[in-house]
Amino acid sequence: MHLPPNLPGHGSTGNNGRVVRPLGNMEQALTLMNTFAPLTVVAVLGLRNAPPPEHLRSALDILQRRKPLLRARIERGTWGGYRFAPTEQPIPLEVLERQGDGHWQLQAERSLNTRLAASEGPLMACTYLHPEPSGGAGELCFSFHHAAIDAVSGLNLLHELLEVIRDLQDGVPVAAESLEAAASAERYLPPRVTALPRTVGYLWRQLQDAGRVAMAVRGERRAPLHLAARCRLLTVEIDADITRQLVQRSRRQRLGLASLLAAAMLLAVHRHLYADASRPLRNVYFVDLRPHLEPPVASQDLGCYIAMLRLTAGLHASEDPAVALWRLARGIHEDVYRAATR
Repeated sequence: MHLPPNLPGHGSTGNNGRVVRPLGNMEQALTLMNTFAPLTVVAVLGLRNAPPPEHLRSALDILQRRKPLLRARIERGTWGGYRFAPTEQPIPLEVLERQGDGHWQLQAERSLNTRLAASEGPLMACTYLHPEPSGGAGELCFSFHHAAIDAVSGLNLLHELLEVIRDLQDGVPVAAESLEAAASAERYLPPRVTALPRTVGYLWRQLQDAGRVAMAVRGERRAPLHLAARCRLLTVEIDADITRQLVQRSRRQRLGLASLLAAAMLLAVHRHLYADASRPLRNVYFVDLRPHLEPPVASQDLGCYIAMLRLTAGLHASEDPAVALWRLARGIHEDVYRAATR
């Protein structure tokens, strides 16, 4: 079932907020990657006492009026790059009857392997796994084009959506005043970051490191993923006591769980590529640029304000897996911190 947009909406629509600007460097890169294989950010929210679909439809319409990038599409610019341009299309909402606790995983995999129609817009879509009868457990599955969103703005957007749904259910008037669209990250980078000597130095260090890794792994790598591969979700349930121990040890060592998770994934990739041989592995991390931008970009502003860091991890075949996990997590934490500050 597809619900039509609730055109009258609630509150004022504000200014038109028409977005026409070139994509920034990271936004361009993510858009190019999406042309070769679907690069969709997928988030799933589990709900208790799931709301009626019409409230979700109204809430999406309100968010679209508030956020200029939710009224945008991506088109080719005059000189070959990409730019955001306005669209009149509403955020797609598909309502499906929930088929049990595992339905969300099937839907999330489907979303990961589906490319959003960025040239038509908007850069967001939603599928609602609605319980029958109403009021039970349900899930919201969101798809975003990565050029329009990062983790900070995405998390804020989902919180904002839940707040709007709550107000609609309580009968509270909800404003839909439009924000001004923020510029790309490059417009907010201070001169100390963009100075030519720093840029050249960064590129030189990256080239040197990539060259050392390429020489060390010549002929050692296994075949990469198949060109026709599809995204899958592999769920893991960890015992509550083990989870508590992981959290406590991470806190004692002043490590974030993100570093621990990244280390676990790197170890798995290393086993696939090098069959546990002692080889360096070049890997990618993303850091939040918002603390470094001037003036600061508000958390509620949609956009992709991240930078990609390529770092090298040294992995050793003889190490105990548990020792390797924590050593690698510590290395990731320190490498990302050093790279971000430089």
